[in-house]
Amino acid sequence: MKISELFSLFARFDRLSPGDAYEGSLRGDVTIIDVRTPNEWKATGSPKSSRRICQNDKDFEKAVLGLLKAAPDTTLALSCLSGSRAKSAARRLRKVGLTNLKIVEGGISKWVKGGLPVDI
Repeated sequence: MKISELFSLFARFDRLSPGDAYEGSLRGDVTIIDVRTPNEWKATGSPKSSRRICQNDKDFEKAVLGLLKAAPDTTLALSCLSGSRAKSAARRLRKVGLTNLKIVEGGISKWVKGGLPVDI
């Protein structure tokens, strides 16, 4: 692995507030991906209009790449409970060449506290 590739794997990810992520999803220029587990989705719901793709799935990267076929210019906003798993998922996606990645700041916890809608 080249040094530049190594640095890109550990570079920081931009963040989106839950409100900005939601508004972007309504405009169609942001795709929110909830990377938590199915049990977590059932317990709290997911950000409204998000796609549920568990980062633990062996085909996680393939599933995300499949989403981009329909909307290749979209920003992917990754969400989890608070943000740490979203960062881990973003690093995995960066390894397969994706660069338009952001983290939903505070995850579903901040989303719900902000009164934003969820899908159950």
